Amino acid sequence: MISRNNNKIAFVETGSPNILTAEIPVGTYDSTSVLAAVGAAMTAAGTQTYNVSYNDTTRRLLISSDGGRTFKLLSGNHGSSAFLQLGVDKSNDSGYYSSITLSNVMNLSASQPVLLTSRTLNGNGSVIYVAGIDSDINVLCSMNPDSFGDVITWTNPDTHIFTSEDGSALSSVDFQLVDSPTLRALKTNSPVVVTLGVFDDALDMINMNAA
Repeated sequence: MISRNNNKIAFVETGSPNILTAEIPVGTYDSTSVLAAVGAAMTAAGTQTYNVSYNDTTRRLLISSDGGRTFKLLSGNHGSSAFLQLGVDKSNDSGYYSSITLSNVMNLSASQPVLLTSRTLNGNGSVIYVAGIDSDINVLCSMNPDSFGDVITWTNPDTHIFTSEDGSALSSVDFQLVDSPTLRALKTNSPVVVTLGVFDDALDMINMNAA
């Protein structure tokens, strides 16, 4: 599945400093239909025609320009987000070439967890880091999407306790629902409901654990 969180390929064409961003239409693709979608998106964003092919042995995409100008694929630092599904390099730009084989394998079948995170609550030291992205968010739980890419519900399987980040009283609690490969915020069509039990002293937590 290609969503708003993983559908962008940023690139630059020889002779221009402008960063071009190809946006692949959101949808479900296979290894054939995605080739036309990537080529059309880059062609629409650039000044020349781009053709895309797939190698069944290496499982990598080959992107070729058909207009006489070389081009460079840009990393996530410049707006690319099609890392896991298409294989764009998250941390490094490519050189200028007329044909570029993507650094990583294409994986359209991957189902990556959605993370409920917080900067004010601590999940017992569970902090996630993604290559090229510095993050100080604490992971409270990891949820696997269903076959439609939606998370229906998640229930804490034990009596896990989330403490405040620095042990002090909190005037507010923040949550972020993020995509695990990119750590980018997810956009949902339905409300996200989080229900928590709040304890005002350590004795309450001890009694709950004993029960």
